[in-house]
Amino acid sequence: MICENYGRTFIRYYNDSPLKAVSEKYPDYDFLPWLFKHVPPDYWNDKKHQKKYMDWLGNKLGYTKIDDWYDITQTAFVKNRGNGLIRNHYNGSPSAAVMEIYPNYKWKPEEFSKHKKN
Repeated sequence: MICENYGRTFIRYYNDSPLKAVSEKYPDYDFLPWLFKHVPPDYWNDKKHQKKYMDWLGNKLGYTKIDDWYDITQTAFVKNRGNGLIRNHYNGSPSAAVMEIYPNYKWKPEEFSKHKKN
């Protein structure tokens, strides 16, 4: 969209990254990289980024307690721009992502499959 509106030179200055461009132009705003068309390379490798996404996702899904995560589905990740995270880092497993990103809770892996059946 930037290029279509004569912004090719502008966006090249930011290594063709709309996220970099808007982040520098509006430093007081916390842009969410997963809402852009592409996350920066290696973005999901950082556990802090994964945690930030999961906190955002839980809030968006209306989760208010840790047990709510037993209801998470792959579809929730796909619909909320997190498919790359679970596909590339957790073999497509939402439960693996949850247990890794929130390690301080004593998870019961069998509960994830019980909730999916319901």
